Amino acid sequence: MFLIILCLFQVFQVHGLHCGRVNVTQPLIRGGNVTHRTEWPFIVALYRINPPGFICGGTLISVSHVLTAAHCVHWRHNSVKLSGQDVEVRLGAHNLTTVEEFGAVKRNVTEIIVHPDWKTYGDSFDADLAILVLSENVSFSNFIQPICLPVDDVVVDGALIDVRGTVVGWGLTENNTHYNDVPKKAEAMAISNTLCYRTEPEIITSSSLRSFCAKGVDGTPNKGDSGGGFFVVSQGTWIQYGIVSAVRTSETGYADLNSLSIYVNIKSFKSWIVEIVAEVGAELGESTTRVTLDCNYNLLKYDFVGIHYTCQFEELEIRNEHNEVTSITGTHAANYQNDNVESIEFSKGIMYALPVELGKFFRNVIALVILSPLGLKYIWRSNFENLENLKYLALCNNDIEMLNDDCLWDLPNLEKFYFDNNKLREIPERFFDENRKLVSLDMSYNQLAALPKHVFQHNILLKELSLQHNHIKAINQITFERNIHLSHIDLSENQLSQLPKDLFRNNLDLKFLYLHGNDLEWVDEQMFEMNVKLIFLSLGSNRLEHLNENLFKNNVFLRYLGLKNNFISTLSGKIFEKNVNLLAIDLSHNKLEYLPNYLFEKNLLLQMLFIGNNFLKALDEKLFITNTELYVVMLNENQLEKLPRNLLRNTKLEILDIIHNKFVEIDGEAFDNNTNVILINLSFNRLTSLPNGLFINNFQLKEVLIMNNSIKSLNEKMFESNTKLQYVNLSSNEFQTIPKRLFQHNLNIKSIVITKGSLRTLDTEIFEKNGRLEAIILSSNQLEFLPKHLLKNNLLLKEIDLRANLLKAIDESMFETNVFLEKANFALNKIEYLPRNLFSNNALLRSIDFSNNPIVGVEIDFSKLQKIESILFIMNPCIDAVFTTVSIDFYIYRNHYNNLTLFQDKLSTTCYL
Repeated sequence: MFLIILCLFQVFQVHGLHCGRVNVTQPLIRGGNVTHRTEWPFIVALYRINPPGFICGGTLISVSHVLTAAHCVHWRHNSVKLSGQDVEVRLGAHNLTTVEEFGAVKRNVTEIIVHPDWKTYGDSFDADLAILVLSENVSFSNFIQPICLPVDDVVVDGALIDVRGTVVGWGLTENNTHYNDVPKKAEAMAISNTLCYRTEPEIITSSSLRSFCAKGVDGTPNKGDSGGGFFVVSQGTWIQYGIVSAVRTSETGYADLNSLSIYVNIKSFKSWIVEIVAEVGAELGESTTRVTLDCNYNLLKYDFVGIHYTCQFEELEIRNEHNEVTSITGTHAANYQNDNVESIEFSKGIMYALPVELGKFFRNVIALVILSPLGLKYIWRSNFENLENLKYLALCNNDIEMLNDDCLWDLPNLEKFYFDNNKLREIPERFFDENRKLVSLDMSYNQLAALPKHVFQHNILLKELSLQHNHIKAINQITFERNIHLSHIDLSENQLSQLPKDLFRNNLDLKFLYLHGNDLEWVDEQMFEMNVKLIFLSLGSNRLEHLNENLFKNNVFLRYLGLKNNFISTLSGKIFEKNVNLLAIDLSHNKLEYLPNYLFEKNLLLQMLFIGNNFLKALDEKLFITNTELYVVMLNENQLEKLPRNLLRNTKLEILDIIHNKFVEIDGEAFDNNTNVILINLSFNRLTSLPNGLFINNFQLKEVLIMNNSIKSLNEKMFESNTKLQYVNLSSNEFQTIPKRLFQHNLNIKSIVITKGSLRTLDTEIFEKNGRLEAIILSSNQLEFLPKHLLKNNLLLKEIDLRANLLKAIDESMFETNVFLEKANFALNKIEYLPRNLFSNNALLRSIDFSNNPIVGVEIDFSKLQKIESILFIMNPCIDAVFTTVSIDFYIYRNHYNNLTLFQDKLSTTCYL
């Protein structure tokens, strides 16, 4: 049988509330000792108004909140549920029989908030806590003080272990006849739930994982003590760890002296209490831990600050919520002292909360920096006391979920605030009220769902605002009304479905605007009307289907316009008419089927144009006629069947990508004017041939990609004019042979790729002139033979890949001159024998693969290859094994060696002829 008592839930500190400070003495309660006036200024008496009478104890946790037990107001196994109108509280009281006691006050209750998990008809006392909201705030005095909350001590089985606490209350007297006139106190020892259940098994049904047990030392809570606290003193401060909830009773229904009692574990409900109290902006108290920090003093440079003499804290071990710096150790550089420190950085270790009192040690700090993930969860106004000179504050890459509205109010000189990569869900509306000098703000990569409409009203000097990668769904039209100096706004990667047309009307200095990655379905034609200085606008990755032709008419200085990843199907021919300074337009990944002939006529400075991933079937040859500065054109992944001969008369063109179209042929003069082109990509089309002089005027050409077509042959003069050519990819075509002089004029070529084709032979002279060749990739062909001197002149060769061919043998002098060879892949061929000297001159080899060959004999001594990292002989007749020194996943192979000598012994034993 258990008697209901009360369990207190306590909360974390909001800025500046002193708590738990009293005249510390010791003894409540059945068998307890009488207390003295002002000894327990945080205990509260709860009264029922009708019928009148004392019902429970409680604890003051803020100026307007009292914590008590849920069963005091929602009775167990009873329909009685008291409301705020049914209850009043008495604070600062000592003798309850004294009607007008000096220092005591009464307060009505406006609301009672019971924890949602409390079950009045349940067996256990889980979540037995409630918060009373007072009708008006109380003033603190010697008689009325708030209690402190606990920090994160070790918890086992849901309980504090071997902690001696004090319980205080006006519960029944020892003879159980009436309530005590003055509170009594008793000591109790917290024990593990495991020991508790073993001692008194009956208590199991009444307890939970969110409660703990305590055994009375010189007394036990009794009826009427419910809702009171389990208090522990630490460094002169009282902290409440539990709330009296239930106690073992005798057959008479009253508490057994020194029996076990159940207490609500306050730390288990901390976040709920914080949330309830924070709803009205009240302050809470929590115990403070004193810490000593060790500082490394250095001159450090930060991108947003510059070079400053810095105190850098490493090896941090701060796991409590409230911490006070009492001393700082470390050795200054010569002629430097604390007053020379201008920046502080917390860089390594664990720090759940920023400590207070830093300003007492470093009075001239202008930058406080946290860029490393330390597990930081809490910051308060008190953290920045005496740091009024702070200009730069970076609290990045951590776990902060909530900010109090006054957190930065003592930083009037703050200019830059970086808060990216945290878990913030809400910005208090008055958060930046005192930061009148704020110029740059970054709160990107958080979890913000909204912006209060007045949040930036006092930040007139604000120039840069970054809010990308949040969950913002809507913005009020006056949000940026007073930020007349804003030049950079990033709202990308949010959930905005619409924008008020006047949102940016007052931002006349706006130059950079990022709106990509939202859910915008339309943009009002007047949206950017006043932003005449706009030079960069990104509207990509939205749901735009239509753009009004006047949308950009006033943005004459616009240089970059991003519209990719939308659903735009048509464009007015006049939409870019006024944007005469445009340098780049991205229209890729839309649904465009047609482009007006003169769409870009007025964009004389246009340099880059991205129109890939649309449904374009044809282009007018005059489309780019005025764009003489154009150097990048991306037409990839459309449905183009023909490239007009005069479309690309742009002499400055450097990059042309028309991959993934439906070209069957290319006009021989299509690229004649592109004398400066560097890259041409014709891959994934339907080409069966290329005109002989297609690249004749492309003297600067460095890369040619013609993969995945159906080309059967190439003229040997195809690349004759391209003396700067470095990379050629002819893969996935239908070549059976390559002209031996195809690359003879390409002395600078570094990589040749011809895979997944039908190559049967290679002429000895094909690579003869390519002295700078570094990679030859000829995998997945039908080569049966390699000329002995094929690679003789390729002295710089690093990689050869001939896997998946039909090779039967390799001459042992094949790589004689390739002293820089690092990778050789001959897997999936028909090689039976490897000669002794095959790699005798290739000391730099790192990777060799001869897997899936019918090899029966190997005479090579691989142990001489000092740089080797992997050798693969998987599924060969004489050996099925691998050697690796690198982290590659070869767990599926039976024989995996990381010792080269043992691997060589295995190879010599099983593959010796």
